[in-house]
Amino acid sequence: MKYEISKVSAFSLFKVGFIFYFIIGLLIALVWGFVFGIILSSPVLTGFDEEIFPGFGDEFLRFMTSGVPIAFLIIGMIFFSFFYGFIGGFIFLIAGLLYNIISGALGGVKVELNEIQ
Repeated sequence: MKYEISKVSAFSLFKVGFIFYFIIGLLIALVWGFVFGIILSSPVLTGFDEEIFPGFGDEFLRFMTSGVPIAFLIIGMIFFSFFYGFIGGFIFLIAGLLYNIISGALGGVKVELNEIQ
């Protein structure tokens, strides 16, 4: 049996692209979050040298240990994942719309399917 894919649902492609790129963005954000988490916590772990970091004293150490930088890091990771997902979904949406236009003019992708018993 031969079939032709003449049209695709652009919104369903957006959903697939969003989920796919959201997962990729989450993995990237987790790696970078781990790296920046180490960078953010390194002054707390190693302490400050007043000659190298003049003006950074107890207030900065209190801020770094308050959890605010980590909270911003987690919020940024979530935002990045959603942003990456929307960008990927938008790319899939545009690709689906372009496919529909091209398949309307030239014909769609032909697929041959076999029936399984």
